[in-house]
Amino acid sequence: MSFEIVRNDIVNMQVDAVVNTANPNPVIGSGVDSGIHKKAGHELLLARQKIGCIDFGDAVITAGFNLDAK
Repeated sequence: MSFEIVRNDIVNMQVDAVVNTANPNPVIGSGVDSGIHKKAGHELLLARQKIGCIDFGDAVITAGFNLDAK
């Protein structure tokens, strides 16, 4: 499997998925997390609130909403 390293603004990239190491609680963090939430829209926060707290080591999937990610 090949991969490519790209330096760009992740919220403006057309990609299959965005992986974010966000706060385990359903709140908007700072930095990359804040940028993702701003671009995705309020629906992302609502989806995170519905999921609730995420345990250490767990992962969840949400829609990309207004992100260019699939």
